[in-house]
Amino acid sequence: MLEGFLKIFLPLYIIIGACLPFARQLSVPSETDLKLEDAMLNWSPQGREYVRLLSSNEEAFYYKLEMIRRAEDSIELSTFQFGTDEAGKLLISALMEAGQRGVRVRLLIDGVTGIDQAKNMAYFKVLSQCPNCEVKMYNPISLRKPWSINGRLHDKYLLVDDRLYTLGGRNIANSFLGLGERPQKIDWDVLVIDVEDNKDRSAERLRAYFDHVWENEYAETCTIRPKETRRRKYKKADETLRQIIKNFPGTGALADLMDEALAQSVEVDRIALLVNPTTPYAKEPHVFYAMTWLMQQADENVTFHTPYIIMDQWMEEQLQSIVDQVPDVTMLTNSIANTDNAFGAADYKKNKKNILKTGLHILEYDSGESYHGKCFVIDDKWSGIGAFNWDMRSTYIDTETMLVIESEAFNAELREAMEVYDKRALLVVDEKTSIAPEGHKPLKPTLKIRFLMRFASFVNRFFRFLF
Repeated sequence: MLEGFLKIFLPLYIIIGACLPFARQLSVPSETDLKLEDAMLNWSPQGREYVRLLSSNEEAFYYKLEMIRRAEDSIELSTFQFGTDEAGKLLISALMEAGQRGVRVRLLIDGVTGIDQAKNMAYFKVLSQCPNCEVKMYNPISLRKPWSINGRLHDKYLLVDDRLYTLGGRNIANSFLGLGERPQKIDWDVLVIDVEDNKDRSAERLRAYFDHVWENEYAETCTIRPKETRRRKYKKADETLRQIIKNFPGTGALADLMDEALAQSVEVDRIALLVNPTTPYAKEPHVFYAMTWLMQQADENVTFHTPYIIMDQWMEEQLQSIVDQVPDVTMLTNSIANTDNAFGAADYKKNKKNILKTGLHILEYDSGESYHGKCFVIDDKWSGIGAFNWDMRSTYIDTETMLVIESEAFNAELREAMEVYDKRALLVVDEKTSIAPEGHKPLKPTLKIRFLMRFASFVNRFFRFLF
């Protein structure tokens, strides 16, 4: 009888415990409304910061690897997904080598990695034993605390020596970094170079944010027990990483890499770092509120890209406010056939008509490679790149980072890069009609996608607030 009771009670306990805390979305308090520009768009001082758009996966991987290999003092790396495929092993090896050179290395990974990479956790545990290296996992999955399961770390950035950093939407995996077979995920990173190393620059603010999450009570140290070091998989992981290090080619100084990056960068006026609260529980929508407020200040146009769009009523009201105030507002997202998120596709199909009613212009990317980019341009002045998806999870549940850059030159560069995908996309006319670019035959959802969307549609009825 007890066994039967546990079979029924435990799954209900986990499901209800994991979902119920997020069923009610929090709002931004009025005091934040009143102090928005100071509290949320907390700009760095003007001048002497440069940025470079990393539009290709291969270029993003090159800079991440070289930044780690040339670091002199410190490395802070925070990411949602850290695979142990070829890209992952190369970066772990580079972190290990940096620690051996005396560089302080801190790696912060979302706790879901502990589930996704359970059989490969040996690589992270080996790294944690390297001199000067520390590894923490944010909010590891625990069935004893199901009420915190859904609160994930979605940040993706790498900071070196408090002077050079990348921030964007790319996870650490072959499909995001140009390694392995296609198809690749399409995404963006921005490289920021601080040439003066003064206080209160955006790099220092990013490091302060990292420190805050690192010291968070929900960030747990990843360690290896003495008996584990004798197990074959740990010995094999250690041997693999050390062999990769032996095969690393020589590299130059960090200053040379900064000079190389500066040659194709632009000086910016100011940079603001937008972040969500860092608790694993339901959050006030800081990043979404700040972005939409800034979009409402536009005089002429706003264009934003998101892999998927899932909104509650308040988010729809914010979007409607933008469309009502700005002459031209355009969104690019994946077509239903092109997406890799069945929950997002199912919700988009159901709510597409309502989204169009706002007056938003919609483009659907339909190339066969999933579009994963999170970015925006506002008039010819402001630009944004980061990890924030235009959905309820990024708004109310996950930690998020977005970088807002004030620069006409960078705005023009990002706008031109975004237009490459806009021109390849379907132009949505109404709920059932789209115009394809010349020479393109729209994709049709596969049987697998259609099946997954039916399942997702059922789940969304009850748990939409989690997506």
